[in-house]
Amino acid sequence: MTKKSVFFILVVILSSCSFLEADKTNNTIVLDTIIDFTSVDLSPAFLNCESLIDDDRTVCFRQTMQDKMTLGLKDLSLVLEDELQETVMVVLTINSKGSVSLKKVIYPVYFEEKNIRFDHAIEKAIESLPKLAPAIKKGIPVATEYKLPVNIIAN
Repeated sequence: MTKKSVFFILVVILSSCSFLEADKTNNTIVLDTIIDFTSVDLSPAFLNCESLIDDDRTVCFRQTMQDKMTLGLKDLSLVLEDELQETVMVVLTINSKGSVSLKKVIYPVYFEEKNIRFDHAIEKAIESLPKLAPAIKKGIPVATEYKLPVNIIAN
């Protein structure tokens, strides 16, 4: 065999190998960051809000989330020694598939000092939420973070 024919055969073999081809089958975009709730094109939505657009959809989402979480926390009873009016901030993550999870609970100083926690009750309320339509950014479902204030009033 001549050097030219060996070279030709080697070029044919190497050019037919699959490891030289670009991966053309994966054309999906994966976003693994959490997008700020205010910067999405379409906010997440419960079933009753999906047909709405823009601000109406966001208002519907917020009102429905508040109603469902209030219902989920209605049996929560706290024994507090003092009269107070405090806000507990519940930070939720809504993933790109529409599932809701608890990211963290930010308690005010009074609750921290008295070591008052009710994360478990919040998690149970979240578990009772129906699946949501995720937020949309540039046509792609994205994960979002949502801050839900929970007002605690003790007389």
